[in-house]
Amino acid sequence: MDFGRVEETIHFSPGAHLTYGLEHSETAACVTVSHTPDGFTVLVPSGIAQGWGSGDEIGIYGAVANGSASLEVAIEKDFACLDRSHGGNQDTYPNPKAAC
Repeated sequence: MDFGRVEETIHFSPGAHLTYGLEHSETAACVTVSHTPDGFTVLVPSGIAQGWGSGDEIGIYGAVANGSASLEVAIEKDFACLDRSHGGNQDTYPNPKAAC
């Protein structure tokens, strides 16, 4: 996450979409979520995001207060498929089970 933000947009139909993003920030103290009518962004402290991206931890987890409840947040690495036939293996993390 060298650039600070990654995002993706899902297009459901003309004029209907959902954009979700993951962003890191030097000023963030904990995992937070912001939203707009068209999507949401999960904000992670930079030190946590950079350690996760280069380390062995599979995910970043947190709970965000949401009125009387909390929103559980899980951000997990996308590991390469073991059969290596899937074209979606680009930009994935090496699968830890590949060495088995």
